[in-house]
Amino acid sequence: MGEYDALVAFAHKFGQSVVQGSGVAPGFQATRASVVDTFIPWSGPFEGPLLPYPYTDVDGWVTTGTGQMIDAGASGQQKGVNCGKGTSAPCGQATPTAKALSLPWTGGSIATDWAAIKAAWPGVQSTACAGITSARLSKDFLVSMAMDQMKANERDVLKLVPGFAQVPADGQLALHSMMWSMGSGALATFKNLLSAVNSGDYATAAAQSHMHGDGIDMRNLANKLLLTNASKPGIDPDHLYYLEGLTGLAMSLPGGGPAVAVMNVSSSMMTKWSALPTWQKALLGIGAVVVVGGAIYGVVAIVTDD
Repeated sequence: MGEYDALVAFAHKFGQSVVQGSGVAPGFQATRASVVDTFIPWSGPFEGPLLPYPYTDVDGWVTTGTGQMIDAGASGQQKGVNCGKGTSAPCGQATPTAKALSLPWTGGSIATDWAAIKAAWPGVQSTACAGITSARLSKDFLVSMAMDQMKANERDVLKLVPGFAQVPADGQLALHSMMWSMGSGALATFKNLLSAVNSGDYATAAAQSHMHGDGIDMRNLANKLLLTNASKPGIDPDHLYYLEGLTGLAMSLPGGGPAVAVMNVSSSMMTKWSALPTWQKALLGIGAVVVVGGAIYGVVAIVTDD
């Protein structure tokens, strides 16, 4: 199988697609419109849908929307040591943070929900928290909150990549994806990646983009592909290529389904062709010439007989 076959199948299964745009998105300093307009639907398969309720993640942090943490670390906590996955205690605050309390919840009490989901962790996580919570946020607010987070991440990445406005859309999406997954502060630790991006060496950046964590294999593949796409000469910097970078087929159909399905077939065929030894490629090439030549001869013969 090709390196990205699993990603293509993932994108097809979840209808992952992109939205094209031009120029910098309104309200942003450097992030291209195609990246901003694509980000929420593109991130959905990685993070899950926009969830309007508070829920705990794999380490017990209280989160909402599309993976937006509203929790904070508590004194003495060390994830994986005395809190989080593999332990009996959830990471984060025992009571709602100021950030969580400031959100416009309706229908219930965030304090009550917070206590319930912390107590139910780790047996109850993610979407399972819907049944033990009552406080809800509106979809419009969730989208607005996601945009505010993207703007905050942009401010941080501009400190690390001063020329972020010149980074092609695929490269920008990869960096936003990494910040969303692990926080913008953690991106600063990827010294080799940042050095490569700042020098315009996106192929090296792709090789240095791997993040460590649970459930991020597809995101890692996507980020690597995006940065690889950004390294290609002659691309339109505003255009998001994503899976189009594998086969040249645009993902412009609603939901990306049919387009991705064709990509999956094409990618597999190209992978198998590349794996053939030279002598087999030569024989197949000769065979193709003979078949095509025979077809042309047949058509000419029919026309001549008429």
